[in-house]
Amino acid sequence: MIRTTLMAAALVAITATVYLLNGRTIVSGDTLPTRCVPFSLIREGNFDLDEFAFLHDERARACFPTVETVPYYLRKRGEHVYSAYTIGPALLALPVYLVPVLSGIEAGSEEAEALEKYAATGITVLSVLFLFLALAHLISRWWAIVFALVYGLGTSSLSISSQALWQHGPSQMMLSLTLFLLVRAEKIDERHMPFAALALGAAATMRALNLFVALPLGIWLLLRHRRQVLPCLVAFLMPLAPLLVYYLIVFGAPSPTFENIEIDLLSWFKQIPLYEGLFGSLFGLARGLFVYSPVLLFAVGGVVIAARTRDGLAIAVAAGAVLVMLLVGKWFMWWGGHCYGPRLLADIGPLLCFLFYPLANLLSRRKLAAAAFFSVAVVSIGIHLLGAFMYDGRWDVLAETDLDYGGLIDPPAGGPIGFYGGDLLQRLGLTDALSPERRGEGPDDEQPIDTPAPLGRLIEGPIEERPDPLRTELSTDRRTYHDGDTMRLDFSVIDPGRPRAMNIYFIVRPPRGWVAFFDGYRLHRRVHPRDQWPSWVRHSPGCYGFNGSLDVHLEDWPPGDYTWYLLFTDARRLEPLGRASAAITVERGAAP
Repeated sequence: MIRTTLMAAALVAITATVYLLNGRTIVSGDTLPTRCVPFSLIREGNFDLDEFAFLHDERARACFPTVETVPYYLRKRGEHVYSAYTIGPALLALPVYLVPVLSGIEAGSEEAEALEKYAATGITVLSVLFLFLALAHLISRWWAIVFALVYGLGTSSLSISSQALWQHGPSQMMLSLTLFLLVRAEKIDERHMPFAALALGAAATMRALNLFVALPLGIWLLLRHRRQVLPCLVAFLMPLAPLLVYYLIVFGAPSPTFENIEIDLLSWFKQIPLYEGLFGSLFGLARGLFVYSPVLLFAVGGVVIAARTRDGLAIAVAAGAVLVMLLVGKWFMWWGGHCYGPRLLADIGPLLCFLFYPLANLLSRRKLAAAAFFSVAVVSIGIHLLGAFMYDGRWDVLAETDLDYGGLIDPPAGGPIGFYGGDLLQRLGLTDALSPERRGEGPDDEQPIDTPAPLGRLIEGPIEERPDPLRTELSTDRRTYHDGDTMRLDFSVIDPGRPRAMNIYFIVRPPRGWVAFFDGYRLHRRVHPRDQWPSWVRHSPGCYGFNGSLDVHLEDWPPGDYTWYLLFTDARRLEPLGRASAAITVERGAAP
């Protein structure tokens, strides 16, 4: 017992140190609401985020895609704004926030950003600890700590979950706790099983995807521990019921919804062929799970051994992981937006590393197999250390994944690993090669910019023929503007056809002939609207409309005629589905 405690303490110290070693929080718009919800609960006793102006003010709308007048990570309900994501992770992080928030730190401060990192690190470290304790019941403590370290340092736990308050870290913690309690119930007393079900229900509140992990585990429970089914069902629903009540009170629905956009749930899964998303999320250079963590391939060997020995728990865990893989492979945005590695599959990290345990005896007997495991584990750790220390979003800009889906299928610069690996070599003085940069950035961005080929196709190419074409409109509040004016663009689209996923783009053609695409990344300082796009739009069957507006501040715009284009394209291919334009004139001097 003492030895296990000492090993657990060492494991916690090592992983926490590595997670914090980069000295930064890898922030994302996705994590901002979760950072602020504890502040709102502690200081105002509610879940709305109205008081945090930096989340939804003009600057926020300039930095992030907006939907219904607020950044994508929020939902507007009446006069209030709420997180677009589950509140589960914020509640889990609440103890970490309590004293600092009461001491007076502000949600928008650097201290709050660091606090977010500490909370994420602590939660992820606990997931590593619980996995170790689960494995220590099944195999030697030596192999248990090795497998736990591989999980903690050789997966997205290092490069994603521990770096900011995503949903993934809390989800992984609860899944690891579930595994620990399941093993205790199997090895010690099956009456512990409801506690495992309670943890699994909590995992589903952290990330709904975990319902697909619960399904095969529920079947295993029915077959193996039938007398515990009813207590486990009640325990599983206990964490889910309060979250459902919160959603019903705030959104009037069982999940966060938009006020004025109707979404058919299945439409989120109809856009991507399974073979394409599944291959990209597992083996693609941009986001492949087994590319970033090749050591996880050893889990396949663990499943084979578990099948031969009829280990029902391991088989159920493996089935849950496979279901999650299939679901992510069909998700309209399987690559998880701008991030490092297979973020959407971070949650199954503890499940796959748990499946190493049937290999322990084999690795102990076969030195060659053990050498292969450790070699691949070191590579996996190196890849995620690279992300933790070097990732800064530049590759996502270079690949133009928001503009051209091909950047994910055929990644430039060798994908993020090659890109940041080359950058690291350059910083170490081992190579003179410069990392490629996006067009239009750098010291020469005052010069005219050539039209990128995809943009030319968008504004000049034919519209894809459809039985029921999109009806798009774009207008401005007036025709003529002066330097310093604010121009308002109003747009609408009517889709009378079948449901499909689309991207929205704004493109401007200034007087000198070059074209700037506007997705929040600067191509030219004179064309930099204060609201960022594209936003994703979903249409349910039937005739549905989408309306919006955009404020553009005309600061230092040269006089002349400008043409704005509104374009809707297929979500997977850069094929125009609808287009509208509006012409304006900018005159010299201030407005009269």
